[in-house]
Amino acid sequence: MTCEDICNTADHTCDSNATCTRTNTGFNCTCNPGFVGNGMTCEDVCNTADHTCDSNATCTRTNTGFNCTCNPGFVGNGMMCEDVCNTTDHTCDSNATCTRTNTGFNCICNPGFVGKGMTCEDICNTTYHTCDSNATCTRTNTGFNCTCNPGFVGNGTMCEDVCDTTNHTCDSNATCTRTNTGFTCTCNPGFVGNGMICEDVCITTNHTCDSNATCTRTNTGFDCTCNPGFVGNGMTCEDVCNTTDHTCDSNATCTRTNTGFNCTCNPGFIANGMTCEDVCNTTDHTCDSNATCSTTNTGFNCTCNPGFVGNGMTCEEVCNTTDHTCDSNATCTRTNTGFNCTCNPGFVGNGTMCEDVCDTTNHTCDSNATCTRNNTGFTCTCNRGFVGNGMICEDVCITTNHTCDANATCTRTNTGFDCTCNPGFVGNGMTCEEVCNTTNHTCDSNATCTRANTGINCICEPGFVGNGTRCQDVCISGGHNCDQNAACTRTAHGFNCTCNPGYVGNGTFCKDIDECNHDPPLHNCNSNAECNNDNGSFTCTCKPGFHGNGVFCENVCSTYDSERVSKDTVKKILKGIVLFSVMSAVASFKDERCCRKSIASQNIIKSSKLIKP
Repeated sequence: MTCEDICNTADHTCDSNATCTRTNTGFNCTCNPGFVGNGMTCEDVCNTADHTCDSNATCTRTNTGFNCTCNPGFVGNGMMCEDVCNTTDHTCDSNATCTRTNTGFNCICNPGFVGKGMTCEDICNTTYHTCDSNATCTRTNTGFNCTCNPGFVGNGTMCEDVCDTTNHTCDSNATCTRTNTGFTCTCNPGFVGNGMICEDVCITTNHTCDSNATCTRTNTGFDCTCNPGFVGNGMTCEDVCNTTDHTCDSNATCTRTNTGFNCTCNPGFIANGMTCEDVCNTTDHTCDSNATCSTTNTGFNCTCNPGFVGNGMTCEEVCNTTDHTCDSNATCTRTNTGFNCTCNPGFVGNGTMCEDVCDTTNHTCDSNATCTRNNTGFTCTCNRGFVGNGMICEDVCITTNHTCDANATCTRTNTGFDCTCNPGFVGNGMTCEEVCNTTNHTCDSNATCTRANTGINCICEPGFVGNGTRCQDVCISGGHNCDQNAACTRTAHGFNCTCNPGYVGNGTFCKDIDECNHDPPLHNCNSNAECNNDNGSFTCTCKPGFHGNGVFCENVCSTYDSERVSKDTVKKILKGIVLFSVMSAVASFKDERCCRKSIASQNIIKSSKLIKP
């Protein structure tokens, strides 16, 4: 006979993934590292709930047990794995959004920034914006805004020198010069005025030509030329007859000729011209002091001087009457030739017609400002909701002059501006708080509130199911996949399924253990009892001829021998306390082989007849 270690044969019942160890009573089966079970059945630990890997990790069986490795897009030690985008382990730029993917994560630059995601740059610091070179680029939450710089006009993507457009208010005879704050107007040589209104210097009193000279506007200013019959440098011109070179009487008319002059006594004067006396040089005429006395053949005539009106004997300054043609908003000034009309400050026109400067395009107020005429001209005041110096007004909401919260939207109104908290924030607009940090959201207490572009998102926490506003324990709601013969237990990462006693499996599938037919047997029934398998359990029943609870069974003959059955035992039997044992004993006692001559047995049988079945 040859005996071989059972563990070296196929006669043992150990699982192929278990180690068989010979013992004094037979052999033991122990699952190998990385496997779990009772030794006769061993399962890869990674296919069970016995490993400690995170739900976002991959369990890998090893020779010593198992390893946990976080899945792509997650970081940690394997037993605890966190979304890489919620940590500092990703390489996204601070101005980029990190999004977990199946292979790791993606980085996308936020609006208003450009780059590959790991490096993001303010778009306004690059050449990717479309702002004009004469515009200022401002990064916004949605991208960027372009605003033309002072002195330029346009939509921001195209800006033009205001002086190259019709948007300035300079006179057509003025030069527009762009400045850091806008533009200035300067009248061209030969013109005078404030730049917005320029007049030919020769039709004003600003030139220095003699009244008997002709003023001619030039590219550098003006020239003065004495009229024919006058002499001088143009700025001073004298009639040749007004010099001492002729011998005409002072009351005679000197007539300039090509060769010299002629002297003729004036009407009302008589003489040879070199001696003449005027009647008006006497006290015989009645002309007004502002009138000119003219001698006639019959006497004299009185004519009011230029700038005066009347019949000659009474003359009044024309500007003190209604005979001038100056506008009611103009100033009338008497001159040697009549009168001039000049529009008052705050009015523009030719003097005979003057218009409020604010009703014209001659003022320099911004289109979003109110022009107000005053005694010196006009003032510009930015309308409500705009800020600036009046000549340049900017929407208050695109400046730093409003008081809206950084998480609010500023909206210009007719009275100023309104502040409205952005989606996902609550407050009065000037102070906005993330709604998820308040009690104003509708998320369930077992849900996580996350601010979104349109408001908030509610996501049930691991181990709970629902729409976020209402979350229920997954083990109560029926949302788990545990076997009906398993217990569901909610965990921090979701839930675990554990087969009930008497069953074996991974929790999602549980199989009844046949304790009676298992090799080796898993029941504790007596060798003189029958084992009956039930779902999740088993029962033990003593075989005929034996009595007991199945775990312990004793031959009824050895128990109820005639010499050993006492009166107390009979009394107990009669009282029904051990009725089952009595009935079993009676059945056994009727076996002639056991108790044919047993007087005690016969007494028990007789006593049992007194007991109703």
